[in-house]
Amino acid sequence: MECQKYISRFTYTYDNNGNQESKIENGETTYYTYDNLNRLSSVQYPTAGTENYTYDNAGNRMSKTNYKAAGGVPRT
Repeated sequence: MECQKYISRFTYTYDNNGNQESKIENGETTYYTYDNLNRLSSVQYPTAGTENYTYDNAGNRMSKTNYKAAGGVPRT
């Protein structure tokens, strides 16, 4: 009987400002985008859709909106 142990493999990429642009986990990629002030503006998941973020003038996160991968109704 042969036993195999599976471990997760992660690969990360970063932009020139040091912001994480992507995470590859076992072949599935999550993408991250940032605004001009290097604040996280969106996260695109491989199967779960996208999250968008907005901020006030002081840099506080004001909202997070979820868009389901299958085109569901946005949820804030």
